[in-house]
Amino acid sequence: MENYLVRLIENKEIVGFFSAGSDHELFWLVDECTDPWGCERQKLVGGWGVIWPAPKAFKVPLKNLDAEIKLNKAQLTEGATTLLLDEGKWKPVAIESKAKAYYA
Repeated sequence: MENYLVRLIENKEIVGFFSAGSDHELFWLVDECTDPWGCERQKLVGGWGVIWPAPKAFKVPLKNLDAEIKLNKAQLTEGATTLLLDEGKWKPVAIESKAKAYYA
C-alpha cells in the first residue's frame, strides 16, 4: 500500500489523503468524492501527518459508527505542508491507459 495526497489540478485544493495498493484503486477511491480526471497526486514519503493539537483531541464515536465524523481543526504537520507545496512531484491520478481499461 502506498499513501497519497490528492488535490484538484485547477485550483490546487486538497481532496484528501488516500492509501491504495494500485493506481486503479487510487483512481476509484478518488472517484468516490470527485472526478479523478481533474486531480493530481503525490506519493507521501518521509515524515508527515495530520494532527489535532492539544488541548482538545479528536474523538471517534465508537457507539455510532454511522455518525458523520468531522475533522474540524485538523492541521498538517510541517512535513505534510512541505509536500503540499512541492510543485515538482505531482502526477495525474487518472493514468489514461490504465484508467481506460477499467471503463472498457
